[in-house]
Amino acid sequence: MSYMIGIDPARVYTEADALSGKCPALGTIGTLQDGRVYVMCKVSAGNVTNGHLVTIDRSHNIASCTNTSNPLTAANRLGVALSHTTTLTASTSQLIWVQLFGPCVVLASLSALPNIVLYPGSVTGAVDDAGSGNSSASSYIGGLILNSTSSLASTLCNAILNYPRFVLVQA
Repeated sequence: MSYMIGIDPARVYTEADALSGKCPALGTIGTLQDGRVYVMCKVSAGNVTNGHLVTIDRSHNIASCTNTSNPLTAANRLGVALSHTTTLTASTSQLIWVQLFGPCVVLASLSALPNIVLYPGSVTGAVDDAGSGNSSASSYIGGLILNSTSSLASTLCNAILNYPRFVLVQA
């Protein structure tokens, strides 16, 4: 694994870029001068748009988190894909920077509140405080909080990341 300072988190790379050495290797950690931390990942299924909450597996493949993601069997590491306000989409097999730490924007359900426990939302890639989907009392998202109430359904909302993951609650 390598480490880079001064990356372009809005850049989407193709497999051809990776094969020709024009992008960092999967798993490379990158930081910006403001302290935000990212990891280079590959989209494994479907399209990922800016602000999507994604699961990250041990090979650094990502997929949008859904309300059916099972924290007992899914990758426990989470991140926010394309976590900026520029509208971008990454498709299957493309490589992108996924944010792990620092201020970001994340897709949130309508009226999700700040500073409380979050769960995967009913919209793919979104978070929600209402606990739809896999929100049994046995799990929640740790390391991710909203800074403000989301005002529209499926809108980007300011948030803080601190290496997000599924947290299992022991009974």
